[in-house]
Amino acid sequence: MKKFICIFLALFLICCAFWGCKAAAEDSGAVYNGYYNYGGAVAEDAVIDAELAYGETFSASTSENKPSVADNRKLIRTLSLSVETENYDDLMAQLQERINLCGGYVENMEASTRYSSSSRYANMTIRVPADKLDEFAGQISEISNVVYRTESNRDITTSYVDTQSRRDALATEQDRLLELLEQAGSLDEILQIESRLTEVRYELQSIESQLRTYDNQIDYATISLDVQEVKIYTDTEEKGFWEELGEGFVDSMKGVWNVIKSVFSFLIIALPYLLLVGVVGLAVLIPILLSGKKRRARRKSSSEETQ
Repeated sequence: MKKFICIFLALFLICCAFWGCKAAAEDSGAVYNGYYNYGGAVAEDAVIDAELAYGETFSASTSENKPSVADNRKLIRTLSLSVETENYDDLMAQLQERINLCGGYVENMEASTRYSSSSRYANMTIRVPADKLDEFAGQISEISNVVYRTESNRDITTSYVDTQSRRDALATEQDRLLELLEQAGSLDEILQIESRLTEVRYELQSIESQLRTYDNQIDYATISLDVQEVKIYTDTEEKGFWEELGEGFVDSMKGVWNVIKSVFSFLIIALPYLLLVGVVGLAVLIPILLSGKKRRARRKSSSEETQ
């Protein structure tokens, strides 16, 4: 009987110790999606169950609600191009057509003719929607020979946000000043409030103008386009040594031929002036020559009489 009582007490003490440890673990543990984290570590099966139950839903909602960083950036895009064309009039007409189709416009244009080569050229500043810039640049490459291209993207996000914050703060101050103006009781208070209100309104107008300028620069990319009329396109591909040597020799021969043509053209153009100079020169030289001949004749006759 004593032996039975001892065994019962031993089992009772073991059970009490077990439940006491479990209670302490539950008090000190952290719950992770309905599962206890004993000793600061999540049970592996609890993690797996939690991911199966909630992981897909959480990741989907996060990807849907999180905005893209690129969508929030304020970028000013600029593109500089130098192109060549063998048909100047046709290229200019196609450029204007494509500018109209993409919703852009020509902000500035300067066109002229080089008298040395009788070739035409144009410098243009074009504004197109920023989202159509790449498409428009590709179209220019299709209708002309691009010899130079550079592109830049200026991030003004910080300046834009700061300007918006300043505008909102001034707008709040303006509303508060209007409220104070209605409550003002003395002339001095009214004058002080109106003076500050004028300053706030002036700053607001300036900031609104700056934001409109930012919006225009962001919404419409700027393209600086130089168009040159040529007879032969410039080869922009990389060449070998012998190919460059051959082309250099051909270019030198062309240069010599151009010099000969220029001299011949100058002589033809200046021929009337050369004839006029020749006539005037003869009119001056003939009397001089005749007078010299007469003097020599008189000297000769006088020397014969002396003899």
